[in-house]
Amino acid sequence: MYIKVNGSRAWPNSGVVPISPGHTVTVSKSFTLNQDTMTIELFDEDNETIDPDDSLGTHTVRASEQGQGQREAKFNGSGSQYSLFYTVT
Repeated sequence: MYIKVNGSRAWPNSGVVPISPGHTVTVSKSFTLNQDTMTIELFDEDNETIDPDDSLGTHTVRASEQGQGQREAKFNGSGSQYSLFYTVT
């Protein structure tokens, strides 16, 4: 799996992180919200010459979420379910 923010790869910097059912992975990244929104996309990496990477879903983070504590984005794509927890400070 890998993550894109506003269309650019954000995590990990290269390669992918394998995740098994029930696994928890910590992503320690900070981003600056230069606009009112930021788009987060999760992808399952496949062999691009045979099968393009699968989008696992998209979530929009809004500046108006600032100060609301930990938030949860749910991704349900390609037969998988993922939760991403984040904070807007």
